[in-house]
Amino acid sequence: MQYLKDIPIRTKFVLFPLIGSGFLIATLILYATHLNSERQALAHTEQENLAKVGVLSDLFAQLSRNHVRIFTMLSSTAEFLDEEAIYENGKKTLYLIYELEKKISQLTRQFTLKTQEEEHLSTLIV
Repeated sequence: MQYLKDIPIRTKFVLFPLIGSGFLIATLILYATHLNSERQALAHTEQENLAKVGVLSDLFAQLSRNHVRIFTMLSSTAEFLDEEAIYENGKKTLYLIYELEKKISQLTRQFTLKTQEEEHLSTLIV
């Protein structure tokens, strides 16, 4: 720090703000770089993951509704032993399950899936 004592005060008043401005510019560049990478990550999440979650939650809701239909139909068989009505209700539910299977198998065409997601999907389809 001895060399700072030898510098005239006028030079110090010019030099220190320049050094501070240099650090400020470097900090702003780092901030802008980080902000840009976060923006790209958010855009990727928004485009890819949120759409995937929306489709998966819709499919899950449809599967849940079919599950409730099946249990309602099975519990009502004890009260009403009309085989034709049971057959008709079961047939509608079965067709809905086939449609859901088609939608689930189309997930790989709609989205790029990670390896773990593909493994879960393959166990679900089989």
